[in-house]
Amino acid sequence: MTQAFIKNEQFNYMKKQLNMLKDTSKRTTDSSVLQAVKEMTMDKILSLFPHADSEQSSMLQLDDTYSDLHIEKYLERLTHYVIRFPEVSEKDIQKLFPKVKKLKFPDYNEYHLQRTTYLSWSDISTNKRYLLFEREGELIGVECKFTMVNRDNMCSFCNSHSQVTFLSAITKAKNPSNPDYYKAIGHYVCFDPHLCNSRISGTQYLDSFIDEYLKVQ
Repeated sequence: MTQAFIKNEQFNYMKKQLNMLKDTSKRTTDSSVLQAVKEMTMDKILSLFPHADSEQSSMLQLDDTYSDLHIEKYLERLTHYVIRFPEVSEKDIQKLFPKVKKLKFPDYNEYHLQRTTYLSWSDISTNKRYLLFEREGELIGVECKFTMVNRDNMCSFCNSHSQVTFLSAITKAKNPSNPDYYKAIGHYVCFDPHLCNSRISGTQYLDSFIDEYLKVQ
């Protein structure tokens, strides 16, 4: 049986592309236009999986039926192959945040781990938000301070307009000539991490945020 091979953000990207295909099918009945859009959609989807084997490639193929129901069934079938975010133990989370005393841990009952690109939870008592992101098999933890924002804005992670919070983090950058040196970075991010995970369709900005956080000068 084929193992899970689709990342959450890839699945979200596929949904976006297929929604555009559905919209096109409702606006035109020209078969040549529909076929061209369908081929472009499949090219974009398949480009996400350059190392897919023959079984995975076959599974990703969409036939020439463009109804909402058909596409929903296609996506529903693929949900079984979305990679689940690891359920990290409290001990391992504490290792990622060794300087935090009385660390609050995530309640996994609140998360749909199969639809999670990054795990995020807040400690209201300290105005802290914690992020976990897995990259190349390594879990990375980021401790942030959050500030509520009384207006909607663009989220840096999912690139969608929504209610946001301002996250700031002290990077690991050091300056040998100045022991008091520190560098802070900040971004607007969805207040609701579950909503953000349901929208994020690429990790370019999240990767950039992690790189900047980890960067040592």
